[in-house]
Formats: sequence, C-alpha cells, structure tokens
Amino acid sequence: MSRTRQGTEKERECRLIYEAAGYQVTRSAASKGGADLIATNEYRIVFIQVKKTARMSAVLKAALRELREIKAPWIPEVDRLAWIYIKQKLPGQYPEGWRVVVCHSDGRSSASTEADTLLAARGT
Repeated sequence: MSRTRQGTEKERECRLIYEAAGYQVTRSAASKGGADLIATNEYRIVFIQVKKTARMSAVLKAALRELREIKAPWIPEVDRLAWIYIKQKLPGQYPEGWRVVVCHSDGRSSASTEADTLLAARGT
C-alpha cells in the first residue's frame, strides 16, 4: 500500500472517530499543509493534521509547523491538533496507536488526552 493511501486511511479513521462523537468533518483532499480535516460541532472548531510514522519527533515537528501556518483570524477560538499514528517497528519504541498533540497559539505544544477520550466513547 502506498504512503499516500496509508495516510488517507488514517485520515478516514480519524474522521470516523470525530463523526462518532457528533462532529461534522470536512476533509481537505491532497492537502500539502494546513489541516487535513476540519471538525466542527456547535461548540468547537478543530483543525486536524493527521500523520502516520514510526519516528515521532520529525513528523510531529512538521505537523505542528503546518498547523501554525494556518491563518484564520476570523475564527478567534480554534483548536489545532496533530493526530499522529505511531506504527511500532521495534520493541521498546513508542507503543503503537494514536497520539494527539495540541498546537497552542503561543507556539507551545503539549500532549492531549483527546484521542483517549474519543476512542473510549467510540468503544475502540
């Protein structure tokens, strides 16, 4: 399976997670920056960058950079999340599964429990 196809599958998986939680999700097909998905409900707008990798650090930096580049001054409150799917290749590396990192407006980033919460609600 090509890398593009693998990425599309993870975007689809992430979209289904948000839809199961009651969000409407729009996919930016073949996006080369910014958000891969935009999830909205009546309370929240979320820009989501989805990546799949075995090496967390370089991919995370790229995802956060792409999220910071999104210009949306007309939306004062928007969450920017990097959903990274870690594919474990060697024992002792990160455990396989989703990691979510929040991209803060001041340039900081921090781990999020959003994946755990949404996946638990979905029953996966």
